[in-house]
Amino acid sequence: MFCFFLVTTNFSSTLIAQYYGQKDYKNCVRTAWSGFGFALMTSVCFILLLPLGYFILKYRMAPELFPHGWDYFKGLLPSGFFACLA
Repeated sequence: MFCFFLVTTNFSSTLIAQYYGQKDYKNCVRTAWSGFGFALMTSVCFILLLPLGYFILKYRMAPELFPHGWDYFKGLLPSGFFACLA
């Protein structure tokens, strides 16, 4: 799921480069802000999925590994916003 949002958001860079090459600066800025908005919505989606990830990890992971897996998951998922902005 993380990769889907990352690839979709980063596709806006291709469009921005094409608009910049055509010297269509209005669409260049519009596309950049659309990508930023999509990245922002993605981060909200990731944060809302944290409780679901907690229950999946809690019941599917070995009890001794759960604290480490949960720390990794809750650190990785919200950082998806910054990865989508790149």
